[in-house]
Amino acid sequence: MKNKKFLLKIAVSAALLAFLFIKIELKDIIDVVSSANPYYLLLTVPLVVLIVIVRTYKWEILLKSAGIKASFRRDLKALLIGMFYGMMTPGKAGELARVFYISEDKAKTLPTILWDRLNDILALLLLSNLAVFFLLRHDLLVTAVLLADLGAVVGLVAVSNRKLALFLARLTRIRKMDEYALMFLKVFDNLGGMLKAFFFSLLFYFLNIVAGLLILKSFDSSISWVLALCFPVIVLFGNIPITVSGLGVREAVSVYCFSLFNVDASIGFSYSLLLFIITSLVPGILGYLFFIKK
Repeated sequence: MKNKKFLLKIAVSAALLAFLFIKIELKDIIDVVSSANPYYLLLTVPLVVLIVIVRTYKWEILLKSAGIKASFRRDLKALLIGMFYGMMTPGKAGELARVFYISEDKAKTLPTILWDRLNDILALLLLSNLAVFFLLRHDLLVTAVLLADLGAVVGLVAVSNRKLALFLARLTRIRKMDEYALMFLKVFDNLGGMLKAFFFSLLFYFLNIVAGLLILKSFDSSISWVLALCFPVIVLFGNIPITVSGLGVREAVSVYCFSLFNVDASIGFSYSLLLFIITSLVPGILGYLFFIKK
């Protein structure tokens, strides 16, 4: 069954990419990428380092809320390994694999990872709302983001319920279900920790937007910085779990958003592809190297 679902996701990715390649000449994408200014691309390197550090520190805030002693080196390795797994799974669900790479009880660590992801989703929704209502202003995107907002509100109300937390614990077959549920709510109840983690989620996405702007400038130094603000919308819909690692959806949304500004489709496609390679694939490869050393 799992193999069938994975093959279906590969098929959806392939279909979306095939559709895009009907609209865009592969030669045009190669020309855009090959002519990119390496100076701007090199500037993304320290940004990616900072992005990973911010993500690690954000997770450590939640670990401390759960009473778990943070070790930056250990948590950084676990996070990078999680990014490696996340690249291969829909909606980055594989990032939950971090629990296997820190020694503490999974009933305590899993809630911190779930809240880490939920913080990211809420920050992404906030930024997507700002982008759609003040920048893109397109009916289709407005409707899609409003539906995502509704889903987030329902989800937040649901996960803050103790009975549901216990139910989720049973589904994930965690032995210490009561401890898991209590820890899940304990992290949520630490308002200071949650707000701090949310701030670092916003910082994380801001740094990604800057990295995206540098990629756009590498294509054309005169290109408007406003295009970089499409990033949260592209990532939000790229997380829809219907393809492998968002491949195809992410590029399609990018091309669509850029078309609203009359920017060539090859630039939208190349932007999405390079941003994924630089901010996700490279850290994921580092995570793989840590994984095979275990």
